[in-house]
Amino acid sequence: CLQGMAQEVTTVYIDNIEEEEYDITTPGNYKIIGNNTPDNPTSKGIYVHVDGEVNITIENVNILTGNTYFSPFFIDKGTVNLTLSGKNTLISIAKYTCSGLFISKKSSLTITEESNGSFLKAQVNQPEEYAGGAGIGSTVADIAGSITINGGTIQAIGGNGAAGIGGGVNGSASSITINGGYVTAIAGTSSSFTPASIGGGFNATSDDYGNGGDIKITGGTVITSDGNGNIGSIGNGEGGTTTSVTITGGSVYYDSSIQSVPPKDGNGNELVK
Repeated sequence: CLQGMAQEVTTVYIDNIEEEEYDITTPGNYKIIGNNTPDNPTSKGIYVHVDGEVNITIENVNILTGNTYFSPFFIDKGTVNLTLSGKNTLISIAKYTCSGLFISKKSSLTITEESNGSFLKAQVNQPEEYAGGAGIGSTVADIAGSITINGGTIQAIGGNGAAGIGGGVNGSASSITINGGYVTAIAGTSSSFTPASIGGGFNATSDDYGNGGDIKITGGTVITSDGNGNIGSIGNGEGGTTTSVTITGGSVYYDSSIQSVPPKDGNGNELVK
């Protein structure tokens, strides 16, 4: 009988590329390998702009960028299936606008079930006087594309006034689904901004920003923090609206009293913790 051909995989050692970032512009399968450590990261970023679907594995990739307008992993366009291998860190120390793992509103990200046993930390770390982007999601005053987490150990830490997963300051989420994995979402610390841990960033405008979008949790372990050592929230950021939160499974730790839309179970009943 005929057997299927193995899919071709493009393998890249990111520390060895000459450009400032590795650009993925065609659909296919990619494996990006780092030979550094979180204590000795590369400044080389990853940029995706694809018409269609792309499968990406990152293995021990540790990126630290200080470029004002560039996130360590920037998904500008495309349907991205991301598999984690080993320990990976994506950290931006830019003064403003960047995310750790940016997903534009014309793209989507799925972290696969095959990521179980591996780790990703996506963080924005900046001076307090600047507005921040989400750990995973949008930059300032932007809308994040669809985010799905099916596996892996994920730690997402937002910049000042930004969600851990979702929107940056004055930014919104569109769709966030967590089906599995061990997910810790930490909102950006700030003395005056109150974003959600998962959902919308703080909205400081009169416009329709800071929205949590459509949030669903069906499995896994989900832990939220407000960035100041307290339990966090799931929903819209302060000043935001338009959030739907549905929790049907998993172990979820959150404060349902912080934001205006209480989570519901699969039958539409309000959940209170």
